[in-house]
Amino acid sequence: MSDAFTVLAAGGTVVTANKRLARSITLDWNHHQRAAGLQAWPAGRVLSWPSFIASLHALSQRRGGEAGKRLLLGEVHARLLWQDIIEAASADLLPGAATPLAEEAARAWRLLCEWRIPLAGLAVAADSRDSLAFAGWAEAYHSRCESGGWADVAMLAPMLLADLGRGGIEAPARLHLTGFTDRTPLQEGLLEGLAARGCRLSTDGPPAPAADTSHRRCSDPGEELEEAARWARRWRDDEPHARIGIVVTDLASRPAEVRRRILDVISPRWRLEPARQLPVNFSLGQPLAGFGLVRVALRILGCLAGQLDHRHAVEMLTSRYLPDGAVEASARARLVWKAGRRTGTTIPLGKLLAEAAGDAPLLHARLAALLEAIGRVPRRQRPGQWADAFRLLLEAVGWPGDAPLASDEHQVADAWQELLDELRSCDAVAGALEQPAALQLLGQMASERLFQPEGDPGAIQVLGTMEAIGQRFDALWVCGMTAQSWPPPAHSTALLPLRLQRAHGLPGATPALVREQAERLVHWLGAGARQLVFSSPSFEGDEPLAPSPLLASLPAAAGLPRWPDKLWVGRMLDSTRLERLDDDPPPPVSDGEHPRGGSSLLEHEAACPARAFVQHRLGATEMPVPAHGIDALARGSITHQALEFFYTAVGGHEQLLALGEEGRRQCLDTAIGRAIAGWLPDEADAVLRKLARNEHERQRGLLAGFIASECERPGFRILDTEKREASAAGLPALDRLQLRLRIDRIDELEDGSVLVIDYKTSRQLPGKNKWVGRLYSPQLPLYATLCAAGGIAFVQITAGKLAWQGVAAGACGIKGIMPADKLGDPAIGSWPELQASWRHGLEKLAREFLGGCFNVNRKQPQDARGEWAMAIRPQELGEMPEDEP
Repeated sequence: MSDAFTVLAAGGTVVTANKRLARSITLDWNHHQRAAGLQAWPAGRVLSWPSFIASLHALSQRRGGEAGKRLLLGEVHARLLWQDIIEAASADLLPGAATPLAEEAARAWRLLCEWRIPLAGLAVAADSRDSLAFAGWAEAYHSRCESGGWADVAMLAPMLLADLGRGGIEAPARLHLTGFTDRTPLQEGLLEGLAARGCRLSTDGPPAPAADTSHRRCSDPGEELEEAARWARRWRDDEPHARIGIVVTDLASRPAEVRRRILDVISPRWRLEPARQLPVNFSLGQPLAGFGLVRVALRILGCLAGQLDHRHAVEMLTSRYLPDGAVEASARARLVWKAGRRTGTTIPLGKLLAEAAGDAPLLHARLAALLEAIGRVPRRQRPGQWADAFRLLLEAVGWPGDAPLASDEHQVADAWQELLDELRSCDAVAGALEQPAALQLLGQMASERLFQPEGDPGAIQVLGTMEAIGQRFDALWVCGMTAQSWPPPAHSTALLPLRLQRAHGLPGATPALVREQAERLVHWLGAGARQLVFSSPSFEGDEPLAPSPLLASLPAAAGLPRWPDKLWVGRMLDSTRLERLDDDPPPPVSDGEHPRGGSSLLEHEAACPARAFVQHRLGATEMPVPAHGIDALARGSITHQALEFFYTAVGGHEQLLALGEEGRRQCLDTAIGRAIAGWLPDEADAVLRKLARNEHERQRGLLAGFIASECERPGFRILDTEKREASAAGLPALDRLQLRLRIDRIDELEDGSVLVIDYKTSRQLPGKNKWVGRLYSPQLPLYATLCAAGGIAFVQITAGKLAWQGVAAGACGIKGIMPADKLGDPAIGSWPELQASWRHGLEKLAREFLGGCFNVNRKQPQDARGEWAMAIRPQELGEMPEDEP
């Protein structure tokens, strides 16, 4: 580092291998100047290699050099160009396949240029369809750049070298290189040209070995991370100003686990204090599109299509990045709930605007301004114009909100503005774009740009391998040094001929080259550190792991500093104590209280009284989530309505037979059409209407089979369909609930008895003990009590299965409906006795509910899953004992 500081003090330039190292040296330089007692000093000129090339290009532009006449393509511009070329050359590509191919093509092109491999012989040397295709793409890319007057960073270096030779640009007086474990032939050529023009070059000397280097074996990757974090925390406690780093060789493949395990040791309260600045910097960035502030911006811009995906609408409406969110939080939550009950997975923006008018006037005003701004945006324009339009739309809706932004959020907002600037610069490459293509391009750019907010430079650093090269640490721990991962497997590009890669010594072309690079990296890691620890896990799951052979000469770690305390979770568990709580049951239902619900209230009480209380007395419901297409609930509703319309028109068995097959088919089609029309929203899109037509065909096939079976039944007459009833059964507790009921169908049989029918469109019917004991399926017994019925039955109507399941006073000629005296219960010998047991069971459930029962039924845990589990928490009660009643 002292060599770099000497060059900076002399006004020279320091060039680094990557951006992170450039930032690190800049921070160290500023700290060094402050430590020297200076109040002000010239900014150190520290540039990454791509930034250094861009600075030479800018100098060539000012001096009229040949390189300066070219437009410098950034990574996004080059990828767009590659993508356009690949799509034009490959008509059979699947949608979206050109994007990853463009990234790999850009990598292969960069290697081609940096190792000075002639483009002319590429097609001749091709050894596969992929390498032959790339040869054609590369020719097209080079031709497009030549005709457009463009050049990427890799293409620019030879042009700059020519400008140096002609005197078109001046070489910098002093240049220091740091962090380069390897330099490419292209870099070497440019540096030689700079030296020939009088530039004084210097590089980092051979890395000094760490004072204390050792190898630590751990049981598994999780323990390895915990031990590294404990070591780092102890170093920080002992020496607060020491530079401490943890390198995780596979950081990119498990960022969430690394973050969690390290923070649990170093900052145990990180989950409870999310806004607090962390004492750890994680170098691995995440896609810019993954940050909430940018995600919401993309959702807002998605309104250009005139409608929003339900999930995107929920994220936008509940976001703190829209103004007045705290003021209208409840109103916006109601909007989200209403949106979830809509048919389809998209919400028209106009509909959302109308629904916001009453409940959320501030949101309504913002959405109205957004709609007005959208109306002024042309459908087709250049990327730069789209960038301006996107900014205006976000301003119209008040993004990023009225709450103060944290430091990392300010950085994300700045990165977003830079992204829009980059979109603006795509005019030359992309041309005019339609609105969907412009939104897709912006979303793709946001997804591909990795961003990491800058944190405290003095924090513990958690890095990938390459990011640690060139940085100086007092203490460094390197995780994951197993034989399987280090040296890493050889990874050559599939787009360049392998023989060509090996002949020029490209990275990853042979195992020998990979090992040589791995040895150099190990040599550079922790250079000059006071303590360097390499570690490796012994197992991953059941698989044994060996340490890297590159560590064979290192001594086993002993006496490492280690933070000894228990983790926060362990301390919390140790601090628990048994607390006796006084029984505090919910109050009984008061005279003025009217719980909501039909027969489902009793069904929920039977299955889980706690859920019945939460749902029917507190009014809680699960948050509705729209289904993609037509879900099972909607299909069941359509089936019920279609049968209601059909049997209201037909009336009974005699009329059913009189219609004939064609008449029944026409009547059924009419009934299904009415049912689907009542379900389909007016603003349904073409996809949903197509699904509705498919559903009509499905329902026809399903119900035609059921109606055909009805023709074979003994005679019956339809007394009512979808009959509404009040729960007045002469039972005090049940009558007090005043349940509003709906009976699917009531038939009068040939002997004059009444059969109550409930349609079931699910694949499972209630269990075999549904008619006796605790009434877990109280719906039909309740209906039978109200209607003085002589029988009850479920009829299951599903694809491939049609079945009746019921009980009656006597045989009724329908398979699946058994007489009451055949139930096999010694206490039930007749239909009146069964009815009496039902009245007792129904009244018992009603009394339980009215009395405020809040028991959790551990025999029926499935009734407290999902969102109900968060309210009822049955998992805290443990498993049901075998002998518990």
